[in-house]
Amino acid sequence: MSTVTGTQVTLPLEGKDLLKELTTPLDNLLQIAKCFSKTYHKLALNSSTQFLPTPITSLPDGTEKGKFLALDLGGSNLRVGVVPTAPRFKIAPSSTWAIPEYLKSMQAEALFDWVGKCIVSVIRTYLSQCSEDVAGEIIHEGLSLGVTFSFPMVQSSHTSALLMPMGKGFTFSTTNDLATLLSNAYTKECILSEGGAKLPKVEVAAITNDSISTLLAGGYVHKRNVTVGIIVGTGVNATCLCPVGKLGDFKKPTQKADATHVLLNTELSINGTLAPVEKYVAKWDRILDTGNEKPGFQPLEEMVSGRYLGEIVRLVSLDVLGGEGTKLPLRFYKPYAVETKLCAEVEGEVRVEKMIGILKSYFCDAGENWDWDTTSATTFTNVCKTVSNRAAGLVIAATMGILDFNDNLGLYTSKPIQPEEEVGDVIIPFTGTVLEKYPYFQERCQRYMEQVVEQLYDEQAVSGRKSTHRRKVRLVEAKDGGIIGAAVLAAMVKAART
Repeated sequence: MSTVTGTQVTLPLEGKDLLKELTTPLDNLLQIAKCFSKTYHKLALNSSTQFLPTPITSLPDGTEKGKFLALDLGGSNLRVGVVPTAPRFKIAPSSTWAIPEYLKSMQAEALFDWVGKCIVSVIRTYLSQCSEDVAGEIIHEGLSLGVTFSFPMVQSSHTSALLMPMGKGFTFSTTNDLATLLSNAYTKECILSEGGAKLPKVEVAAITNDSISTLLAGGYVHKRNVTVGIIVGTGVNATCLCPVGKLGDFKKPTQKADATHVLLNTELSINGTLAPVEKYVAKWDRILDTGNEKPGFQPLEEMVSGRYLGEIVRLVSLDVLGGEGTKLPLRFYKPYAVETKLCAEVEGEVRVEKMIGILKSYFCDAGENWDWDTTSATTFTNVCKTVSNRAAGLVIAATMGILDFNDNLGLYTSKPIQPEEEVGDVIIPFTGTVLEKYPYFQERCQRYMEQVVEQLYDEQAVSGRKSTHRRKVRLVEAKDGGIIGAAVLAAMVKAART
């Protein structure tokens, strides 16, 4: 029986030379990371759309308390939950909805009217689970809402966030205040549902983005050596606790003039970070970008995020599988008809016979003159693997660039380490469906990270810096980071510890 593993295809690949364009970056990850770091320094000083300061100047200390309503609006899904902090932040109840595609092309108010309905649904469920006394207390006192919003925004306070162009398939571009949109939508839904049980007042306590929520959730658990958080899902983003001195004057905190650090929303996926990857943009990337709703807007995201991996696989497959005179299944000729979910399912299957079955079920409609066999199935799988490998490598190059920009790559200690002392690993909390669920993706990222760290050690050793202790850099899942992080921030704001 033929098999495919997480790192190699055991059968030969047709069109292997065609894929060289996609594998080249993996030989240069350290250089790409350094270029990212250099680019980040410029963006932190000068960009008005990237490396955006937030009102947060510290991380959680683990003592945060309260009971909060939390909302996580991402590129594909909305999740709403109630999060009490005792004994530890635990979500109960919560619901998740796929965002209807038609709402992505409508005005912001239409999207948030739908969000308002979802909030009311969760609150009603929560109240129904409480005793009459507790429900009455909640209705009387109201609920504080922590919000994770996975799109670009400009913040002047914890509750003031102006929407910027969103990407991820959303087309509305008007400037709206997020807290106002949410409050109006919830109030509207409360009025429309007056015939039901009374609902509590909901007040927006804190707004942040997905990567910052991930970092806060990870920081709440690990408490030390956590200064960078990353998202790789439908979209990609990262945050870091940045020394204030690296920011341009117009970005430095004004309300906390004595702050030494500030959390940044990097928005690293958009066009200011093109330079580090520009020479590695393949012809299929250019085709994808040309047909995108916002050409040139998110070059890095188009190369690494879940929204686009399947489309890159489709475009590459047209060349690798679709030789002269070959007619592929019809879905190969329809933009975005090859889903990233399919690529993940195929990569996760080690038995070629099962792989063929998956592909036949997905592609082969009746009457199409095509049949999947061992060669074509393993070739398609290798295309998937090549595309996802490149994505993992570029994600790590971008992340290691942040660690360098953020002064977190002091991997050598300056004093001898005693046997009883412990130097903690550098922890990078992550969330996002690609890192969490795509087969082998997290392992590849960790491997590439270790590879870059090892190269850094070698470089520093050549320059005469001696190591007394080697620190590791580890990816750690911040489970439910979007919801937990929003609640953690709301608790920090409530305690005036941000």
